[in-house]
Amino acid sequence: MSYRRILRALLTWQAFHMSDDQTPDTPEADSRPPASADLLEMLDYYLGTYATADKALGDTSQLDGFCTALACSPIVIRPEIWIGEIWGAQQQAPEWDSARDATEFHDMLLAFHNHVVQSLGEGHFEPLFQEQKIGGKVFEIVHPWCKGFSIGTDLWRSQIESSEVESLL
Repeated sequence: MSYRRILRALLTWQAFHMSDDQTPDTPEADSRPPASADLLEMLDYYLGTYATADKALGDTSQLDGFCTALACSPIVIRPEIWIGEIWGAQQQAPEWDSARDATEFHDMLLAFHNHVVQSLGEGHFEPLFQEQKIGGKVFEIVHPWCKGFSIGTDLWRSQIESSEVESLL
């Protein structure tokens, strides 16, 4: 899938995390996921590890759908609002193993979101559907992406409704 290749080429683990003076052999590295050059794998790791609520986004396909919905919103939704929705609700944000993990995820998340917005704006967006190989054929699994998109549109719909109520007061 070309979108996946573009995303991997633009956004790598090393570009957003590892500086020249950091090595995977630091004491902090023992409790961290294995080093990977694939941003999608790292986002999947963090979502799979920390997204425990029923309505949480559990993988990058759902996250892609969610970010796409945010990019399509008729109003701007600030990150401090939409980031909490990734975990199912603001009050369900994870307890991170370290501040470094939280910062790393946040940086990767914003880079991912910005890439979705940019690719939509430039007209070369392709949804990040999951793929499953069955009997030698590859099938795209669209449900997770659609779930993320639905969660995102529900969020911006609620934000529009609350801003309309505020304008009436």
